[in-house]
Amino acid sequence: MARPEGKAPAHARSLLGAFQGLGRILQRIPRAMAATGFFAWLAVIWFVSSRPAPSLERGGPFDEILANLAHAPEYGVLVLWLALALPRRDGWPSLGARAVTGILLVAVLYAVLDEYHQSFTPHRDASAFDVLTDFVGASGTLSCIVTTGGPRASSQELLKRLVLGFFACILAASLATFGPDAWPDAAWL
Repeated sequence: MARPEGKAPAHARSLLGAFQGLGRILQRIPRAMAATGFFAWLAVIWFVSSRPAPSLERGGPFDEILANLAHAPEYGVLVLWLALALPRRDGWPSLGARAVTGILLVAVLYAVLDEYHQSFTPHRDASAFDVLTDFVGASGTLSCIVTTGGPRASSQELLKRLVLGFFACILAASLATFGPDAWPDAAWL
């Protein structure tokens, strides 16, 4: 039976359908190009952390939380590039436990390296809470990728992971903002 003009099936209008559609588009990127995108994104992160931090005098703590929250999508994009560079099975990155662990390990090691690098930049410092925000952003993104391409994928599960990931990122960014003041003797926070 033909569908009425302009009407998409219900599953195509769902959150999962939207993410799977985006995933299919991204899967058109050849793995070698995705690896290049990954290394280019590493360079972008490195460059940004080489620049002095922008002044946040206007908005107070809210602007500081937003600035710290930027770490989450930055590392979310990083793991997306890594996932796209992996071998694919049934049109989706092959994301078994070893691959997920490897991706998260790469993300956290680069976060630590970047924070160390950033400690040499004027008006910036290294922060364990920034590494936490990086990790939360990376793991939240990876969780959504795994869910979207998994055998038990559902809009409800994806929405749950998106909401939990979002609030976990806000919590980590808030810790990065207020944690150093709460523990002034711990310079590494």
